[in-house]
Amino acid sequence: MINNINLSTKDYSNLENNKNNQSAKSKVIGTVQIAGGAAAAYKGIEHGLPRALGIRTEYHVTTKENAKLIEKANYILDPQFGGKNGMSDRFGSNIFRQKFKKNSKGYIHITGVNSSTTSKMGFDKPTGLLQTINRKEQVGRYKSYAKGAKRFCIPGTDSYFDKNFIPDCDDFALKTTKKIKCYKNRFSAMVAGLKEFGLKGIKENKSRVVLGIAIIAVGITAAVFLIKKGIEKFKSQ
Repeated sequence: MINNINLSTKDYSNLENNKNNQSAKSKVIGTVQIAGGAAAAYKGIEHGLPRALGIRTEYHVTTKENAKLIEKANYILDPQFGGKNGMSDRFGSNIFRQKFKKNSKGYIHITGVNSSTTSKMGFDKPTGLLQTINRKEQVGRYKSYAKGAKRFCIPGTDSYFDKNFIPDCDDFALKTTKKIKCYKNRFSAMVAGLKEFGLKGIKENKSRVVLGIAIIAVGITAAVFLIKKGIEKFKSQ
């Protein structure tokens, strides 16, 4: 009888441990789901809201050493430093690198295309989603060339990038001889863009606005779904 009691007590203890482990596991899953929902909402707003308000965002990617200098210069990109200690020193064969450095001298380089890209480069520029994919590919590629490379944001409208930039024929990108103000993140770039351009970008590119609204909707929908699932995990305990 004593042995049976001890066995029952042991079984009860194991059952309690299993319940506690299951409860802890559910809480972890619930926490991850809620955090994932919050992240989805943030990303949806971060990438969707500027587009919905007609703000186009392009990027300047450079080495961490140059990034510190840009920050000290109040986030001003200065073309006099073009081709110096930047991405032109980081990729390609030596022959290609020297050519790129020469062509980069005196220019600020950013991602993106404009209305002159097709005529200058001899083939159609990407539009809509393809342009977004091309931009992401460029940023990822540039970052892979230098450890710790940083990305800065440049806000504008299609007409702004048409007027102030020319196609960079060494890459599917843009360049300018003008000083450019950049920003640390998309939100600060969006605010600055709205102050400078207002909502004129909405009229210039309605498809961008539609894409922005769609991105926000997807982000919020994913957020609601994940957060709801996370709360259900906590309530099930």
